[in-house]
Amino acid sequence: MSSGPLRVPGAKATLVLSMALSVLGFAGVMWSAGLLGYTPGDVSATEGASWPGADPEAAAAYLDLLVASDLQRGLTVANLILSGLLVVASFLLMLRRSSSLWWTRQALFGNLIYTVAAMAGSIWFHHQHRAALSELAAQMAVNAGAPPEGAPSPLGFAAKDICFGVILIGAYVLLVRLTRRPSVRDFVGHSEAGS
Repeated sequence: MSSGPLRVPGAKATLVLSMALSVLGFAGVMWSAGLLGYTPGDVSATEGASWPGADPEAAAAYLDLLVASDLQRGLTVANLILSGLLVVASFLLMLRRSSSLWWTRQALFGNLIYTVAAMAGSIWFHHQHRAALSELAAQMAVNAGAPPEGAPSPLGFAAKDICFGVILIGAYVLLVRLTRRPSVRDFVGHSEAGS
C-alpha cells in the first residue's frame, strides 16, 4: 500500500500538470479547428439561433463578421498551433523526457502571450464593428423585453473574452509555478538519471 506509481514524490503534481495541459490544449485545438472550418457566408441562422435573446439572423451576421475578420482568423491559427504545443508538452511530461519541462514552460508562456494578444484583438474587433454590434445589442435588448437604450455597448461583447482571458492567464501562471516545483523537476529528471 505504501508503494505505487503515484507515491513517488512529484508524480501527482506532474500528472495534474500533464492533465491540465491536455485539457487546455485539446480544448484550444477543437475550438480553433471548428472556427477555421467556417468561411464567410457559411454561418447560418441555425448557429445564430443558439444565442439567447438574439435574433438568429443578427447573431449569424455577427458570427459571419467574426469568421470574415483577418485578425480573428490569424489569432485562431495562432491558437491552434499554441494549443497543439500544450498537447505535445503534456505527452513529453508523461514520457518524462529531459526536455519536457522546457517545452512545457515555452508552451505556457506562448499561450500566455497569445491570450493577452487575443484579448486586445477582441477589443479591437468589437471596436472596429461597433455599428453592427450596436444594432445586434439593441435587437437583443428588445427581444429580452428591455428598451434598446439598455443594450450593452459593443465593447460589452468583448467583456466575456476579457474575463475568460484573465482566468486563462491565472491558470497559465499557476501551471508555470507548478513546473518550478523541486519535486516535479526531480520526478521528470529522474528518468534521465535512470537511463
